[in-house]
Amino acid sequence: MTEHETETDNEKPREPSNVGQHTLLSYLIANYDVWALSEPIIKSEYFDEEYKPVVDYLIEHSREYKQIPPIPVIRMKTGVLLDRYDLESVSDPRTTQWLIDEIQTFCRHRATDIEVRRAARAIQNDVSRQTLEEIYQNFKAITEISLQNDLGIEVHKDART
Repeated sequence: MTEHETETDNEKPREPSNVGQHTLLSYLIANYDVWALSEPIIKSEYFDEEYKPVVDYLIEHSREYKQIPPIPVIRMKTGVLLDRYDLESVSDPRTTQWLIDEIQTFCRHRATDIEVRRAARAIQNDVSRQTLEEIYQNFKAITEISLQNDLGIEVHKDART
């Protein structure tokens, strides 16, 4: 170890606690067009604790600067090191469609999981018509979580300017 290195400089990055979430976020940061399309449905509450700060930071940074921060900046701000994928891989239309499908499904499933738990707690405390209607409306909203594939990614290319 040199005089300028610290113990943490020599540490190997640890394995992600949730490889699926890690991979989705890694692909998202590599493809701004898909990020711009997906950002309206992505919520940090859908992610494990390790990745919530990453999602919050990505949303904040992209809204302020109209770009995805580089991996070292994400690591500096959140402590999470995401993977780097080559541009050719992430810009392949098949990979892009896979990512769009995965994000949409992931968000819908996580929203459903959160609402099932919330609904169970609510029903334990109150089975009124109002509570049940609220639960119904929340599940209805979850079924509407989707990306506007028909708009196409091209619509979001202007978002960077």
